[in-house]
Formats: sequence, structure tokens, C-alpha cells
Amino acid sequence: MKRRLDEKRRGFTLTELTVVLAVMAIVTALSLTFSSLLSERSKEGEALLEAMNDIAVAESAIESWLNKNTEIEIESGAALKSTDGTRSVKIEDGKLFVNENAIYTFERVTDMTFAKQEQNENTIYFCSVAYTLPKQAEKENYTFSVYKQTVTP
Repeated sequence: MKRRLDEKRRGFTLTELTVVLAVMAIVTALSLTFSSLLSERSKEGEALLEAMNDIAVAESAIESWLNKNTEIEIESGAALKSTDGTRSVKIEDGKLFVNENAIYTFERVTDMTFAKQEQNENTIYFCSVAYTLPKQAEKENYTFSVYKQTVTP
């Protein structure tokens, strides 16, 4: 009789094995869900970083162009042009054009609009940049401004 008791104590019961397997299944399901959430967040972060990189390039090019040109007008809100019409800045087909040369292809930026405000000898140019991110129905906007003091001869 003593031998039978020892034999029963050596193994696990079916209930114990079922509980362990159920706990392992739950932990596995949670880890897979958490992993997919992290992956999704990582992709969203990369897309936002791409958009901000595009905007930084556009901002730098536009500020440089504005500082090199004196007589500037806004053409239908979508482009900056020199008053003699020889130089311009615009976005067309996902590319940034400076003086009719495509200098950069955007990953996320879709379009830009320009506006300006003049007061005395100062002009502030506003550029609103629209960009897209995954899983968003609407475009996001980012606006930056460039201050330019009008130089009188």
C-alpha cells in the first residue's frame, strides 16, 4: 500500500497540467498582442519622423531662398516667385522645386501654401505644410514662418 501512494505523488494531475497550459496560452497571447502594438507604434513614429525630416528640408530651402531674393510675391498661395518671374519655390507632384529644379522628393509632405504679412519694413512669410501619416483619414498641418526685413536702397 505504501508503494501505491509514492507512485501517485510522482506525477502531475490532469487539472494541474491544464492550468499550466492555460496560463502559458494567456501569456503567449498577451505577448503577441503587445509585440504587434509596439510594432505599430514604431511604424507610426517612423512615419512622423519622415514627415518632420521632409518639413525640415522644406523649411531650410525656403528660408535660404527667401534670404537670397528681395522682390518676392506669392503666386496663388502655392508658390513663391521673384517679381521678375525668374526664380521660384513650389511643391509639385511630391517634389520641392527651387528655381524650376527638383531638389528634394518628399516621403510624406503633400502640399504647401504660403501667406505673408507686411508691416513697415518687415515681412513675415508663413508656410503651411500638409503631410500624411498612416491610419489617419485627414492630413496633418505644420506651419512655420520666416522673418524678412525689407532692405530699402
